[in-house]
Amino acid sequence: MFFPLAQACVTPMDNLAVEVLLNKPGITYNLAPLYSSPDVLVQGGKIIYRSHYDERVAVILWNSSKGLHVRIQIPPKSPNMSYAHAEVPLSILLTEDALKKAEKLGWDVSGSYTFRKDNILVQISQDIKKECSTDSDCATGGCSGEVCAPKDEAGNIVTPCIYAAWYDCLKLTTCGCVNGICTWKPNPQFDKCLKGHSIDPEKVIKVPNGRLWVAVYGEEKLTEEDLKKIEELFDAFGIRYVNYRFLELSHH
Repeated sequence: MFFPLAQACVTPMDNLAVEVLLNKPGITYNLAPLYSSPDVLVQGGKIIYRSHYDERVAVILWNSSKGLHVRIQIPPKSPNMSYAHAEVPLSILLTEDALKKAEKLGWDVSGSYTFRKDNILVQISQDIKKECSTDSDCATGGCSGEVCAPKDEAGNIVTPCIYAAWYDCLKLTTCGCVNGICTWKPNPQFDKCLKGHSIDPEKVIKVPNGRLWVAVYGEEKLTEEDLKKIEELFDAFGIRYVNYRFLELSHH
């Protein structure tokens, strides 16, 4: 009665779950003493602990033929919880300026590429090979210093020694580390300057491919207010047109 039920079906919240299998040879785990503990809920043979620090989080333990499973997740608070979700491929570069805009709009931006507001969850996954951790890991290369790349590669980059007019725009930005890749850092002035020289910013600023995932929980249908909040977040990220369609609300 005191614990939200953990559902066996797959929900969007599984994207926020972490599971570890403890299967070192020769080591077994006896969970029997835990089944009688007043601090846990037992459901379907699984032991469920509720976090004392965050009531939304549960730790789930169970033995299988493969070993001991330890799973941390946010289970539904009701067996009839409903949600709608959409997922679309997208290229996006999250800048500090974009994160600050999202925070001013009331979004929780403390998670890595995860954003929450009220009953809305937005996640962004990016398919990148990490090139850097700090700006010092990046450097400029090319004859005119027009290429931003990892420091250990920049010195080997050779480009034609022809100065293009749009290179003047590079004075409006810096080469640095953004979301794990070395790129010219985007900003409105730099973007405007490039377009003024008929240069597509995406040809200069490296933007990794990824996926945008959005879920809205606990309502019979999406409201105009939900959609407005999502569109405001997209606008903060510089996303103007996203061809997405929410799937019908599902119940779990």
